[in-house]
Amino acid sequence: MKLYYYLLSTIILFVGQCLSSKAQVTISLQVPPSGAIQKAQLWNFMLVSSNPAPLTVAVKLSLISTTDNLPVLTGYSKNLLLTPGAKQVGFQSLSPIYYSLVSPLFNGNTDPNGYLPVGNFMACYTVFKVDGDLSNELVTECSGVGVTPLSPPFLSYPPDNDTLNSLYPQFTWIPPAPINMFTNLSYDLLLAEVQLGQTPTDALEQNLPVYSTTNVRVTTLPYPSSRTGLIPNKKYVWKIVARNNGQIAGQSEVWSFHTKGILPPIAVQASNPGFIKLAKNDEVAQSICNGVLKIEYLNEANDEQAYFSISSLSKSFMDTVATGNLELKNGQNFIDIDLTKYNKLNYSDTYLFQLFNTRNEQWKIKFLNRPKLNE
Repeated sequence: MKLYYYLLSTIILFVGQCLSSKAQVTISLQVPPSGAIQKAQLWNFMLVSSNPAPLTVAVKLSLISTTDNLPVLTGYSKNLLLTPGAKQVGFQSLSPIYYSLVSPLFNGNTDPNGYLPVGNFMACYTVFKVDGDLSNELVTECSGVGVTPLSPPFLSYPPDNDTLNSLYPQFTWIPPAPINMFTNLSYDLLLAEVQLGQTPTDALEQNLPVYSTTNVRVTTLPYPSSRTGLIPNKKYVWKIVARNNGQIAGQSEVWSFHTKGILPPIAVQASNPGFIKLAKNDEVAQSICNGVLKIEYLNEANDEQAYFSISSLSKSFMDTVATGNLELKNGQNFIDIDLTKYNKLNYSDTYLFQLFNTRNEQWKIKFLNRPKLNE
């Protein structure tokens, strides 16, 4: 029994010495909790040593994504002589720092002053005692870090509460900043109509979008000419959502605009009465046909043939209902297209006719087919 108590007390004393040894150094983290954070800002903390003799230590940083609990960055400081008492350390006193970038979030960015990618992370620091080629872990502390851009995307055009003449507006915005925080930046655009009594925010949250698109890689986007134009004399709202590697990185304010009480053009003046000119721009003319679509096209490309398509605009997606080829001559062409051959054309739908030439140009017209019914 005496031997048992002797062994037990020896074990307790040994464990206590080990715990005491680990508790000789503490670390007090001073990491910015949120905002646009540079890698150098991660290396600010205070080390406190209660060891009576100086220690040679090194610090390892592991930055872990809270999304999947996987490390995205590891960094190792140089060796540091830690004397008894408190010591404030920073990036300069710990440099040179060796980084191991283990995530595509950094896109190979090894700049020690570079920004962290947008996201939520856990920064964990481990202090090691260095003794020759051996190292012993002394203490580990972790702190949450939320990286956000300094500014979200900023809407530019149409201006807030503006009135537009066009029913096919062009949307423009300014990227979130700083732009070098992002390694795979894309945008979502949301456009909705405002109903009576709704605020702009309510309209975007409660109404089905009039138009939405994702994975936009530019900061200027025209409303598609392949879609039915916006309704005259209506109020619309829009916003931009920025994403980095698919994760939301910022959202713009919600802006609104009004469309004038105008109707889209029914015809474009042609040199031959009854024929409607095709157009390349988004202000596409609209015609009403009685079973025959009469178009005027200037064949500047000197093509012998051109491919055409007819698509319905009355669905949430552009549905191609007819295709074919047209024989052309040089210069001006006046073409009759017999719509009665295409039995997929509905009486109530709006259609887009597109002619494609060898210059990769698209010439267009919208039309309603109203064939005369047999009596």
